[in-house]
Amino acid sequence: MRFIANGHINFIFTLTLLCVAMVGNNPFQDPDTAWHLATGDLIRSLGTVPFKDTWSFTAGEEIWYNLAWIFDVIIVYMVENCGFSSVYTFTVLIFAASIMFSALYSLRQGANAYIVIIMIPLAVLCTKVGLSVRPNMFSILFTVIFYIILQKYRKQPKIEYLAILPIIMLIWVNTHGGFLLAFLLLGLFGYEALIEFNRKKFRELSLITALCLIAVLINPYGVEIYYGAYRTISGDFGKYIDEWQPANVMHNFPMAFLLSMGLICAGIKNPQIKFIDRLLVIIMLFMSLSSARHIVVASLLMLPYICICLSSYLYSSPIGNYIRKREESFLNDMQEPDIRNISFCVVIVALILISFPLRFGLIKEDSRFIEEKSPIAEAEYIEQNYPNLRFYNSYGLGGYLTYIWRGRVKVFVDGRANSLYSDDLLEDSMAIYFDKGFTEISDSIISRYKLDGFIIDAESSKAWDRNPKLKAVYRGKVATVYLINK
Repeated sequence: MRFIANGHINFIFTLTLLCVAMVGNNPFQDPDTAWHLATGDLIRSLGTVPFKDTWSFTAGEEIWYNLAWIFDVIIVYMVENCGFSSVYTFTVLIFAASIMFSALYSLRQGANAYIVIIMIPLAVLCTKVGLSVRPNMFSILFTVIFYIILQKYRKQPKIEYLAILPIIMLIWVNTHGGFLLAFLLLGLFGYEALIEFNRKKFRELSLITALCLIAVLINPYGVEIYYGAYRTISGDFGKYIDEWQPANVMHNFPMAFLLSMGLICAGIKNPQIKFIDRLLVIIMLFMSLSSARHIVVASLLMLPYICICLSSYLYSSPIGNYIRKREESFLNDMQEPDIRNISFCVVIVALILISFPLRFGLIKEDSRFIEEKSPIAEAEYIEQNYPNLRFYNSYGLGGYLTYIWRGRVKVFVDGRANSLYSDDLLEDSMAIYFDKGFTEISDSIISRYKLDGFIIDAESSKAWDRNPKLKAVYRGKVATVYLINK
């Protein structure tokens, strides 16, 4: 049966799939997922991508750069037709495929099979922080695919290998702003061709880069997509969001692991590891140190480098020959028809297991999100009693409130952050949150936005209770609703 892959491929896929499913947090715990679902509904009802916001009273005439509109439509379609479990399965498959592709590429480059198998769970742990229903999972997958295709072209410089890259870019640019990573990879491989004086490769890579630049323009925003992507990742607001802050090596296992592996492998010489490969590792480590959100991509791009370097060290050790023989026997056994058939059945069982996860007992069909995080009762109370008032809301609650209200009640701010709101608005949002409404700073912001009340997450509400200017009118499990004494 030709459609049954070799046993080692089935084994790696099953291992990766189960590891991702086991370590992954509930994928609906991120409030950004909520506003993405609401956006998908809005796009389908309008028949176009909205450029202006109607869900908040603070965005004004700011352009809404929604770089993930295809992602939004996809997940809404899946939820409506297949339920929330299908989105969970889809998310796990995307992450598992990204790790599997990187692992299989490592094997094809001569990495030891045992080392690759050991590294897979570690790579999964490094990606755990990003495992949620968010469009960045497409950037993770497409970055790995771009990298593998460029590596294949490096070994066999046939331009037909690169022909698919502009097509991938056309999809990528409409699913996530991380498409800029593609140009980093193209630039590095183009630079390698340049320093090697390989004019043919440099011309072909330049042509593909130009086609990718053109493909980027096929989006609702045209050339402004570059400004939208820049605006999304720039600005000072990132200092308030954990994933945008510099990685704390001492308290961040993935970063500590990647940095350690990078330092260990730096001293291992291997002719397969080119200068550009090492340069890419340095760039990825630097990006991860400067912003923790890059750790996921860095771990997958570094996986082949780490596996090849460690394999080279292992093969040169006194037990190298023994390991080679055991590995060869393992891979030969995996190609036996009975092993292939059994491993294929195991893949099917793994797919069934992740498609019906027990954890979904935590997700209520009426709320669509974890009950402990979604302010459903609080939102309903405000909509019934104060629908026309202006409420400031904690940043983490904004995505859920947007999903629940859909503009019937306006939010102050949500997870769209720099892709919609001005820097001044975002700074005001955090200033009043840390000030807790006590000082003249809060008074100025309250006056500027004509606020009538606050919706504060339950964890922070104790400090707000001490403010004599506020009156708590509703205490829910997730948030407390305050009115300003006027």
